[in-house]
Amino acid sequence: MKQYKPAKESTKIILKYLEEHPKVKTMTLATKIYAENKVHFESAEKVRNRIRYYRGSIGAGQRECMASKDF
Repeated sequence: MKQYKPAKESTKIILKYLEEHPKVKTMTLATKIYAENKVHFESAEKVRNRIRYYRGSIGAGQRECMASKDF
């Protein structure tokens, strides 16, 4: 059985916002997350990239190894 690391606090924050705001545009959501949680993130751009990853909009090559298919 494969062992998984516990999710980072920043990952939990992003996933929570994605569940609460599924229709909000990526940059808008990234800006909101960063503004409310600056302690956990370096920049809104890094938050945006992680949101794109979870939504599967980062590119065809990355879709296959996405962590979640829920968004």
